[in-house]
Amino acid sequence: MYVKKLVPDWGMLLEIDISMNSIIFCIILLILSYINRFYFWTRLTDAYRLEASAPKAFRAYFHSMLGRYVPGKVGLFLFRLRAYTGVSKRKLAAAMVTEYLAVLLSASLLILSGTLFLPMQNPLLTRWFPGVIAVMILVFLYKPVFRYVVNLLLMITRKQQLEVFPSSRAIAVATSGYLLSGLLNGLALFVILRGITELSVSLFPVVSGAYYLAGLIGMLAFFAPGGIGVREGTMFLVLSELVSPDSLVVAALLIRCLTIGVEMIMTVFSEIVYTVSKRRSNEK
Repeated sequence: MYVKKLVPDWGMLLEIDISMNSIIFCIILLILSYINRFYFWTRLTDAYRLEASAPKAFRAYFHSMLGRYVPGKVGLFLFRLRAYTGVSKRKLAAAMVTEYLAVLLSASLLILSGTLFLPMQNPLLTRWFPGVIAVMILVFLYKPVFRYVVNLLLMITRKQQLEVFPSSRAIAVATSGYLLSGLLNGLALFVILRGITELSVSLFPVVSGAYYLAGLIGMLAFFAPGGIGVREGTMFLVLSELVSPDSLVVAALLIRCLTIGVEMIMTVFSEIVYTVSKRRSNEK
């Protein structure tokens, strides 16, 4: 049954007309989201006392975005490691673990808000799931628990444990920053869906939560470069009761193409900024 749903009605899809203004607006939203994520990444590196020049960090961050498409996502770590020369690998690993957890917390908040607006009465989604997420958010914002989780992950990867950790306030700030990026990404998907099919504005929290959940699962799926296929499949399973399968397939493909396009644009731009900065330094 799901196999049939995943195959769209191509005749109907050819009739779909999304305005160029909507596409441009989505691109702007995605660019703002990535710039926002980079800013809060620099806040995390400051908390871990990782030092790198702004152009170098900017370049490494957006190169690492494309590094996600390397199997195993090893490029994520390697590109950032090149920027923070002279620092221990475990510090950088801890900063990236913290980033993952901040993304997890912000995703949980979006998913939690999304369940409150679901037009269905499912006890698992409207009662138990939100309760578990709320408890998880409070637990991870408690620094001793957060410290234990990070050091446990470092121990599993055979890295030495850390003593320097960001404060609960820093974690909360990072979470709020990634929450903003999640809303911008969710709005981009929502604009695309609204350009394809009729969709109530009240479903925006649901769409944002589903999109961030799909992105999180895709991020954890190390076997899938860039979460390709995993993210789209999760979006389909979560939103198929609210949006037609044909519209979902088109929206998932389009948001993926726009995301990759924006990542390439930001990577090229970061390379230009780094090259110009390096040239000016050499001239002095």
